[in-house]
Amino acid sequence: MREGGRRLLAIERRQYILDFLREHKSVEVSFLSDELGVSEVTVRKDLEKLEQDRLVVRSHGGAVLSAGLLVEPSFVEKDDQFADEKNAIALEAASLVGDAVTVALATGTSVGRLALHLLDRAGLTVVTNAVNIATTFMPHEAEVFLTGGTIRPHTYGLVGEVAERALDGVMCDFAFIGTNGVSLERGLTTPNMEEARVVRAMMNSARRVVLLADHTKFAHVGFYRIAPAERVHMIITDAKAPTDEVERLRSAGVEVRVVEPSDRRA
Repeated sequence: MREGGRRLLAIERRQYILDFLREHKSVEVSFLSDELGVSEVTVRKDLEKLEQDRLVVRSHGGAVLSAGLLVEPSFVEKDDQFADEKNAIALEAASLVGDAVTVALATGTSVGRLALHLLDRAGLTVVTNAVNIATTFMPHEAEVFLTGGTIRPHTYGLVGEVAERALDGVMCDFAFIGTNGVSLERGLTTPNMEEARVVRAMMNSARRVVLLADHTKFAHVGFYRIAPAERVHMIITDAKAPTDEVERLRSAGVEVRVVEPSDRRA
């Protein structure tokens, strides 16, 4: 398989393998060799690396998804989970934003809730790749810059080269981002490579980067790394987050704010 006339990189092959397994549950080495245009030896090395990362389980002649793999749920599925914690996190994040600032808002259910708490800010400029966030602000006074790109139905996010280029030269006061997994060791991770690239570009556009991550994100590792955890200035999480990991992040220089659902303010 070639993309734009070039052979796929190893990380891109492994993303393809995971995407295929999410849809088809199992795959054979010979099939991947033909599809990817590489030798079976190369495919087996890719599967070995994925197995080491506990993402797949190799079987005779192929592989299946690991039961512990972080398979990306839909936006609607995620939005219903831990709603109280996400609301508290969003409110804490909103307390950082005054009037007449520019904020970059990435995809994610907690970031989507944050958007609802920013509707009354005067002179707000919003930069986003999330279609749902852009439509949230449409009836209001904020100036909205929506990147172009290819939409991912799972996250309502726009991704790809167009989205990344749209963020070139953009300067924001804050970037509020979400992630599927976070740890000091593995950094910020997500199941999708294209989503990671756009989030990284958004982070690079901002003076201050704030990660909104409920406690479940500390138990997972996605396939693709967005950035080291130290690249984030602040993490806002809930009281169920693992204390040891929170303290490790603080020791590494990351400000971590822990909120309770009861902290919610009207």
